[in-house]
Amino acid sequence: MSGLSRRHLLVGTGATAGLAFLSSRLEWAAAATGNPFTLGVASGDPLSDRVIIWTRLAVDPFAVASPGGMGTAPVDVAWEVAKDTAFASVVRSGTATTTAAGGYAAHVDVTGLAAGTAYYYRFHTRSGTTTYTSPVGVTRTAPALGTKPAGLKFLTASCARYDEGYYHAYQAMAEDRPDLILFLGDYIYEYPTETGAIRPLRSIPKIAGPDSRGSAYVDTLVEYRMRHAEHKTDKQLQAAHAAAPWLVVYDDHEVRNNWYAENTADTTLDRKQAAFQAWYENMPVRMAPPAAGSIASYRRVPWGTLARFDMLDTRQYRDKQAGALACSVIDDAGRTLVGNAQEKWLLDGFKDHTPQWNLIGQQVFFSPKQNSTNHCDVNTDAWDGYRPERDAVANGWVAAGVRNPVVLTGDVHRHYAANVCRTSNLNDPIGAELITTSISSTGIRGTEGDPTISASPNVLYGKNWRGYIRCTVTASALTADFRCVDDVNKASYADVRVFTDKTFVVQDGARRLTPA
Repeated sequence: MSGLSRRHLLVGTGATAGLAFLSSRLEWAAAATGNPFTLGVASGDPLSDRVIIWTRLAVDPFAVASPGGMGTAPVDVAWEVAKDTAFASVVRSGTATTTAAGGYAAHVDVTGLAAGTAYYYRFHTRSGTTTYTSPVGVTRTAPALGTKPAGLKFLTASCARYDEGYYHAYQAMAEDRPDLILFLGDYIYEYPTETGAIRPLRSIPKIAGPDSRGSAYVDTLVEYRMRHAEHKTDKQLQAAHAAAPWLVVYDDHEVRNNWYAENTADTTLDRKQAAFQAWYENMPVRMAPPAAGSIASYRRVPWGTLARFDMLDTRQYRDKQAGALACSVIDDAGRTLVGNAQEKWLLDGFKDHTPQWNLIGQQVFFSPKQNSTNHCDVNTDAWDGYRPERDAVANGWVAAGVRNPVVLTGDVHRHYAANVCRTSNLNDPIGAELITTSISSTGIRGTEGDPTISASPNVLYGKNWRGYIRCTVTASALTADFRCVDDVNKASYADVRVFTDKTFVVQDGARRLTPA
């Protein structure tokens, strides 16, 4: 995103030897003692010369009186970026000021980096005479503009409900050592602990707020911060964040299930502002903080001339979902899922033929997917509920001559592989879609295939495993491995099996999936 001021992002300064740059504000109130790096580190939104590095200070992640138990005074955090794990060759360093209003989060936009290069980063701060150092993260810049790398390995993931299973998929993702990780929504859930939870959620003290559904649901800034903190303290999630830069988008559960643009009694402006603020504080993103219950989150990230990621927002601008079998609403060309401005931005981007692979990171099922022979028996929360706009986007990439459109999706808690088709012809592929299952949401519910696939000939595969998708991109093909975890109920990673259940390939220029 462009037009950000220095108050939004802390920009990297030149390298300084050792830790001589530690300032007095690295010392916080004596009452807040202990390691403040309990939530780990992360990086994201890499460009060819810069990347965001992130941490959030929290000596007590579940404190109510102040964010992370850090008090109220500003605290400076020192940071370093190096070429080696020992930090003998520090290339950039500086300090970032964190505040109570910002949840003691640091978003440092480290500039002046070499393109297509791996770096190591860490943070420091001090309490009294004790200096604390964060875990070390690995990040990577994008290739130089105008250059084509030999390959790209990225992962897609979504839907990590904490109480429905352990985060073994995150651990496997870290071990895959990708160049990039895309998280496609539902990083947290606003729900209370379900009955019979695998690992019950921490009880959150209720703070007065606009929740109309009952006191057990998350709805205020303090509560959203605490729910994010519960996820962030998970070591497997921390490992995935520390392993590679992330591109992150939100879906519905970061705010409220199935929310849409209109402010309602259940999803008030205050609640949206609180949810966006907590999400921003906890994500390694390059964007302005939210204001007045809105956040500008859709953006592009190029990967040389090999690929480009267009990351969408399918929640903030959408019309209310249609009712069941409401054909007249589903087929209303005046309704929108992404909003007119974002749709134009996406269509205009298709006219740029620089990337060989156009990778569209977004939240909900894009391809047509019927549940029966009834034309309107569809998931109205997905693009099927906004069919004219879906067809306009797909027709837009065809008209623009996009060579390799691939939609990357989450949301539905199952693996799917689908060919993108127009609503009118499910046997004429014009693109490919890879839908990742959940990290843990839905837990273990069997491994059966999807019985509705026969109603949609463009949907080639569906399985009810937990896991993620691993994609390898070259000039000749995109290969997608549907990675699965056999049991998220088991606490020990050593006791589970991680495997590839199915592999699909998109050949250069084919605009369709074929089984490997």
